[in-house]
Amino acid sequence: MRPPTASRSSARSTADSRCRIFHARWAGRLLVVALFGAPGSLAAEGGGSGPRARAASVDQPKSAAALFRGLAALPGLSARYREEKRLSLLVEPLVSEGAVWFVPPGELIRATRTPAWSTLVVRPNAVTYTDDAGEQRMPLGRDHPARAFVQVFVDVVAGDLSAVERDFEVDYAAPPGGPWQLRLRPRRRDFPGTRQIRIRGDRLVISSLEIDDPNGDSSVTTFDRVVISRRPSASEIAQALRKVRK
Repeated sequence: MRPPTASRSSARSTADSRCRIFHARWAGRLLVVALFGAPGSLAAEGGGSGPRARAASVDQPKSAAALFRGLAALPGLSARYREEKRLSLLVEPLVSEGAVWFVPPGELIRATRTPAWSTLVVRPNAVTYTDDAGEQRMPLGRDHPARAFVQVFVDVVAGDLSAVERDFEVDYAAPPGGPWQLRLRPRRRDFPGTRQIRIRGDRLVISSLEIDDPNGDSSVTTFDRVVISRRPSASEIAQALRKVRK
């Protein structure tokens, strides 16, 4: 029988390996579940704190159409995120934290700080994923298995309801005094990578994102320091990306 210390070391090694596999897998699926995030330099603008304070001047959307019209009018978005990914092979969830920006009309940038640094840049025709292993460039052609999964998420943030409805059944609910919920279910059974997506928020601020995979895995991403009042600049994004690599 191995000594307890060896067993614990082996368990840690296995967990680390699974963590690397997880991040590689999400690199292939473009890591889009982590939509928002920014370090302290992108703190909320204006008085108060939290998503509710930053969206207080906007009425709660009464329909999906109203929500998407509001999102389409935003100059940009940034926030911090915390994601918990539950895999059927692991007892404990995998947790990652970092920053993401959305720059209209369709650029999505993610910077992961923990548990391992990585950066992801999604543009209309290609995705670039970078970590300690190097840089991967992945084209997003029409037949790419991750194309629809990436595009629907960008379409939601960009406020393009018609694009979302091409691939998803859209169910919107906004109970009085509570957060709204947008539930997206693929119209096709063979839709890659997801069985259901649930997005919650208050007014025009997205506060959480939940994704259920066909294989039983799931993820929950929560967002804070959400800024929707200005367009993220190229210089601040570049500076944050440099910081995350240190």
